[in-house]
Amino acid sequence: MILAAITTCKRKPEMVERALKSVIAQTYRDWHCVVVDDSPEDYEFRGDVRRMVEGYAANDERISYVAHDKNYGANHARNTALKIAENTHGGGGYEFIAYLDDDDEWLPEKLEKQLAKFQECGEDVGLVYCNYYLVDDEYNFVRHINRLERNGNIYEELFYQRKNIIGSTSFPLVRTECLCKIGGFDEEMRACQDYEMFIRLTKYYNVAFVNEYLVRYHSGHGEHIGGNIFNVIQGRAHIIKKYKSELEANKYTYWLFSISLAKAYSLSRDYKKIPRAYFRLILLQPFRILGNISALIEIISVFVKSHLRQEAPKLFYALKRIKQKLKGEI
Repeated sequence: MILAAITTCKRKPEMVERALKSVIAQTYRDWHCVVVDDSPEDYEFRGDVRRMVEGYAANDERISYVAHDKNYGANHARNTALKIAENTHGGGGYEFIAYLDDDDEWLPEKLEKQLAKFQECGEDVGLVYCNYYLVDDEYNFVRHINRLERNGNIYEELFYQRKNIIGSTSFPLVRTECLCKIGGFDEEMRACQDYEMFIRLTKYYNVAFVNEYLVRYHSGHGEHIGGNIFNVIQGRAHIIKKYKSELEANKYTYWLFSISLAKAYSLSRDYKKIPRAYFRLILLQPFRILGNISALIEIISVFVKSHLRQEAPKLFYALKRIKQKLKGEI
């Protein structure tokens, strides 16, 4: 049995309802859906969200609503759902857990296809992920996003090459026992939480892939965790701090993570920290001349895009749309 966990904070009821309806529409029927509301008590739509969910729950015993007494953060909400998955059902818990961010949707066969993949694999597989549709709500277009297809041990590629092969928390189906054993989500992180959890999980468990588009991932509709650049900076810096010993032993990986942090500073237009972050790259890999030049170009490019997006948003999005059309993405 699968626990489907929708975590929500400051979303309007209609958006949370869209996510909930996508769970109800699943072809696999043996699920329980818990909506974990992490919004602050004074959030204007908190009562509306609760009434909406409880309205569905009145007609479907597989649906329940849990509210925090205040806003603790996305990872706390995810861990609340994990505790439910681990401890309910007569103490036996739910064998699998799947998270759905409140602004995303699952396609109807998502759970069925991923569960079938689990049944094909051994007990060493802790997670099954998939492809997805990227939906830009602002400009009303959809892109097909193909994840790198990997089956087995991906830890080194995920961490040492800094490739988030899996993607968002909304994509995988996870074996509950595996997620519990690694300690769930790191509640100190304000962004990059999914990637950091994947690092820990893939260190001990294999993954499998379903080569189908099973999720609609929405963007362009307002603020989300990854859209707040200061949260992103905190998340990337936290990963560097948390894995300092592993990074110290592998300077190339440290260099890759430092590039990522430098680009985040560039997005925030932090004039003091951008040059410091770049010189740190050079100190880590002083003889990687072409790589450091390339990193500098990336950092400058991100800075220019950030400036353009802030100062001339219409021009920025027009150029972005032209680029996507030329690449055949829309």
